Amino acid sequence: MNKHIISIIALLMLFFSLSFEMSSENYKLSFPLACTINKDCWISAYPDDDKSDGWHDYKGGTRTYNGHTGTDIAITDIKTMNKGVSVKAANSGVVLRTRDGVNDINDKRIGVETVNNFACGNGIVTDNGSGIKIAYCHMKKGSIKYKKGDFVKKGDVIGLVGMSGKTEYPHLHIQVFENSKLVDPNAENLWETKIPYNELFIYHIGVTDTMPDQLQCKEGGFNQQIISKNSNKIYLWADIFAPMINDKITYKIISPDKNMIANNSKIIEKNNVRRFLYMIHKSNLKQGLYTAIVTINRNKKSYSKLIEFNVK
Repeated sequence: MNKHIISIIALLMLFFSLSFEMSSENYKLSFPLACTINKDCWISAYPDDDKSDGWHDYKGGTRTYNGHTGTDIAITDIKTMNKGVSVKAANSGVVLRTRDGVNDINDKRIGVETVNNFACGNGIVTDNGSGIKIAYCHMKKGSIKYKKGDFVKKGDVIGLVGMSGKTEYPHLHIQVFENSKLVDPNAENLWETKIPYNELFIYHIGVTDTMPDQLQCKEGGFNQQIISKNSNKIYLWADIFAPMINDKITYKIISPDKNMIANNSKIIEKNNVRRFLYMIHKSNLKQGLYTAIVTINRNKKSYSKLIEFNVK
């Protein structure tokens, strides 16, 4: 057989094998981060399922904000981001476009208006050839591994989680389209492995002996591991996603001898997308290992997060 004919046949076989892989691939999406959900990464926001001026997620809860179009998956903090958390392709497909070179920085530090033209930050968009397009946003500067026209397979590492574009904390925003229509993979059950829904989310808590800086706290910083025994006061702060009206927030500090030295509470007065709160404890502290606990009570359910700190 003519060598040219053999080459053409080989190319056609490759083309049809790729086309078949793209068109016949299951619509189910794999989890797009190299982390364990609800252990070292969390869903911080869902798409807004309310088409009016209000907002609610696909469960009718407040784990979203008005006009939000994707699923946000948060990692622990900036320190973890700098170590590198891989973003993986949730579905196979051809890369339609990419952007890289946007700095990783809290948009509140530089002004939200400065990122309006590149709100997605560094990102990549893929098309699986069967109607599913996926956009990955806020990725780390310099981490995008593919270019326009490349073919990526489900599970391939396409970059790293970052904090580029319109964001206040390190996370991935993943946005899914089916036949050009925006869809919520959570509501449509598109995930290969079901992601549990949590009605609220305590992102961070921390202890410090100076007034906590809200921006640093939201980025995962401003948390002292050691407090001086000479400190006149300590602050126990919490960064919470989706607190609702009438939620009860309780702050507790337990001493090394298991005595409760602080037990303060606050009732949330309105629904919030995200809320930063803190309590102040004025007391002379003995040396030793303390435990700080923040608890949210809602409809006879409770959600807690704790940390330990040393007084020396």
